[in-house]
Amino acid sequence: NILTWQDGVDRYMLQNYKFDKKKKKGFKPIPLNPFDSVPTIDRWLIMPNGNEFKSTKVNAHEYKRLDFTPVKDVKMKEAVKNWFWQSRLSICSRIDFTYPIINFLNFVYELRTNKSSDKSSNCNTFTTEEVFAYSMQAKNSTGATQKIQALRYFLQYVEDCGLYNVE
Repeated sequence: NILTWQDGVDRYMLQNYKFDKKKKKGFKPIPLNPFDSVPTIDRWLIMPNGNEFKSTKVNAHEYKRLDFTPVKDVKMKEAVKNWFWQSRLSICSRIDFTYPIINFLNFVYELRTNKSSDKSSNCNTFTTEEVFAYSMQAKNSTGATQKIQALRYFLQYVEDCGLYNVE
């Protein structure tokens, strides 16, 4: 057998003409179940799980692609994956918010890398300056409200779960 049910492939995936291309790029079908552990791979194809019936953006025959490889910092990558996996937001909101969160994390990573001579910076804390600097940048771009809202949900989650401190 080339594929088994454990591969997460169903008839909808096989009928998708982009299936082979996504599989070759390293995307793996992931059944979204917060009771399972967070997948360690970085390229997910979120499988429909019944929650999509509440949405017009996601349907039962569609796999949503998420790529966490752009996150430059390993700890930050784990934080955004945990947020996505455990969030109580709708699947649509999680998908919409993931890439703005990734942009924020890479923004913070770049700020910290450029200030690497500053030994006092705490990599377990998102500072007011980092959040404010990103918010000002986001405010001047398309989709500013969504970016700020995504950031708010993410920062609340990482603080509540003890993954990061937030000033």
